[in-house]
This record gives sequence, C-alpha cells and structure tokens, in this order.
Amino acid sequence: MSHAKKTRDYRISNEKTEGIVKIDGFYLMWSKEKNMPVTDGMPLEKFKEYYLKSHPKTSESSLDFKLNRVEKTGSSFISDNLKILLFSCPLTKEEIIEDYC
Repeated sequence: MSHAKKTRDYRISNEKTEGIVKIDGFYLMWSKEKNMPVTDGMPLEKFKEYYLKSHPKTSESSLDFKLNRVEKTGSSFISDNLKILLFSCPLTKEEIIEDYC
C-alpha cells in the first residue's frame, strides 16, 4: 500500500508544523498537519543542500543547530520526539522507510 508519491507536495510551510526527522539514517521533512513525511528520505549532505535551498533565509549554523536536536531526539520539533510523531502517523515506520527512503 503506497502512500508516498501522492502525498508529497515538497512545500515548506511553517516551522511549528513542519520539521526535520531522522529515520534509519535518512533525513525527511515531516508535517505535523499531515502526520507524515512531506519529502523523500535523503542522506545528510543531500538533505542539507535541499533544506538550505528551500529555506533561503536559514543560515547553515541555524540548520546545524536543528540537526543537532535531530541527532539527540530524532526530531527538530522542540515539543515532540520521533516516537511521539511516529505514534500519530497513519503509516508504520517500516512503511515510511519503504515508501519514502
């Protein structure tokens, strides 16, 4: 059951509703509104390039700060770690990896 191709819009909206997650070594943008990823999973360097290009006002040091939080908790969201986000997602971790990474 593939959900990936139809749900990705690649738009970045609000940092309170969209953030970075790391799943099995892949970095993705996550939407709290949709409760699922909104980008494909990418290796770190490719993700950094994507993020800085899609967030032109974000500095590299700001992104590094967010990625540091991702490394510690699995998520750049201040209030939610990866386990909380995956709990509310309609897809399993395995489905996310299969469909997005």
